Amino acid sequence: MRARYSTDRSTGFTLLEVLVALAVLALALAATVSAAAAYVGNQSYLQKRTLAHWVARNVLTELQLETPWPGTGERSDSARMADLDWTWKATIDETPEKDMRRVTLKVWLGEDDKREALASLDGFLEKRE
Repeated sequence: MRARYSTDRSTGFTLLEVLVALAVLALALAATVSAAAAYVGNQSYLQKRTLAHWVARNVLTELQLETPWPGTGERSDSARMADLDWTWKATIDETPEKDMRRVTLKVWLGEDDKREALASLDGFLEKRE
C-alpha cells in the first residue's frame, strides 16, 4: 500500500500575506497615533484659550468696578491664572452715549503680544454715580 500525502497547499498563510497584513496594521496604528497627538495638541490650545477668556472677563469686571471711572486710552498689565502668566491690553474708547465707554480686551500667554491674541473680548463701562 502506498502512503497518501496531502497535496492541498491552502493550509496556512504565506509570508507575503503576513507581511501585507502587518503593513496594513502599521498604517492603521500610525494614523491612530497621529490623530491622538492632534487631539492632545488641540485640547491644550483650547484650554489656553479658555483661560485667556477668563482673564479677559476678570479684567473687564475690574474695570467696570473701578472708581473713579476709567479714562479713555490704552492700558496693559499682566495677570496670573492657573499657574500661568498672562499679558492683557485694554483699549477704552468713548461712545456716542456720554455715560458709557467701550472696552476691547486682548489677552496673550506670557509676554508674547506680537502673535495673535488667545482671547479678545469687547465690553462696556457704565458711569456709576
